[in-house]
Amino acid sequence: MWIFQGITTVMAVQLIDKTFVSLATDKLGIDKSTYGRMESGATKTVSSDILIKLSELYNVTTDYILGISDVPESRSAKFKQ
Repeated sequence: MWIFQGITTVMAVQLIDKTFVSLATDKLGIDKSTYGRMESGATKTVSSDILIKLSELYNVTTDYILGISDVPESRSAKFKQ
């Protein structure tokens, strides 16, 4: 019975992950293979548009994504256009 619960949990996590990847790629306007390369670090550069969309998607600063800052959220005022 515990094994079944574990398999169910793993399957649920995989389903959530696949759903998130689909939503993320739609929002970013990229295909799943590009997202996978970005996630694994195989892609060394991304456009500023994608970087901004990633920061919005993950609710972190672009500096955090780039590794410039260890603080995920900006402490300064946020400006929206």
